[in-house]
Amino acid sequence: MTTQFVWTDPTNANNTQTIVTSQTPGPDGKIDSATSTAGTNSTDYDPLNRPWQTTDVNGLKTQSFYDKRGLVVKKRTEARNEANNSVWLAAYTIYDAAGRAIYTTDSVPEGTPPADVYGSYTIYNATTQRVDSTQRLKGVDVSFVSSGSGTYSTTLVGTPTVISTTSTLYDAQGRAWQTTDEYGRRSQTSGRRADQHHRIRHPQSPCCHTGAPRARGTGQSPCHQRR
Repeated sequence: MTTQFVWTDPTNANNTQTIVTSQTPGPDGKIDSATSTAGTNSTDYDPLNRPWQTTDVNGLKTQSFYDKRGLVVKKRTEARNEANNSVWLAAYTIYDAAGRAIYTTDSVPEGTPPADVYGSYTIYNATTQRVDSTQRLKGVDVSFVSSGSGTYSTTLVGTPTVISTTSTLYDAQGRAWQTTDEYGRRSQTSGRRADQHHRIRHPQSPCCHTGAPRARGTGQSPCHQRR
């Protein structure tokens, strides 16, 4: 199947180019490759008919590895280093019983020591299922093993170090009313409309956390009065 269209340079209407794309379907009807003036993209499928490898126009590959539920637990991405040599980067994901990603790692060169692997841990609210908090981690060691039949599993090894935490609190209607960033700064939203009132509290300011009563008639706590 071949398609084409005429591209026009937005800065020069006289500069046009006809772009032709040719798609080649496989025996199952899925597109195995697509060729255009930029080059050829291709997709390979595993025995369970899932796309497991794609190749871009530069010949660089991306590979996906699935668990028994069809969730991607590892993604390998080919890149080029400064010497133009091929380098494979890998990122891992661990899911909970509900199929939600709980541990994820950054994409790092394969062979990176686990102690140098960064990632995140997502904590979900047991009642609302929303994200309560996310921890930034260092030393994320993930075991990646074959489960047979072209499937794989990932599990956490050891306990990574928590570098920082962000969190969110929700009101009775399920709306986020307070977020806390990795520096401990709280951003609160109040009122009927989410954009009606917005304020940020800084934990490093002792006055905001003394709990001092407001001065009568001023609406301000003593630390805000003119001295």
